[in-house]
Amino acid sequence: MNSGWHQVQRLLVFREAAAPVFYDLLPYEVLESLPTQNGPGKSLFNSEGIVPGTERNERFFLFPMGVPSVGSMRQRGHQAIDFIGKAHFDDPDLFERNFVLQ
Repeated sequence: MNSGWHQVQRLLVFREAAAPVFYDLLPYEVLESLPTQNGPGKSLFNSEGIVPGTERNERFFLFPMGVPSVGSMRQRGHQAIDFIGKAHFDDPDLFERNFVLQ
């Protein structure tokens, strides 16, 4: 991986392929209440709908535009769409009005 840009640079095989690992696709709501050792579940998201520790370098360029935690992973419904006091990309019919599905 290319550091900072998250791009694959090359793939190399060093050993025999390991046994496959299977993952279960779980409902999104599971992230909102992860199990803990004792007591009620805990959300992956903080009170602002952001996953702590997922900050990216864009924040240094876009924070002055008024978007807190730019580039961080966000909970559904907490996407950063306001730049300089104007909402962008918040129209639910944007694609249907501007594109033809084939």
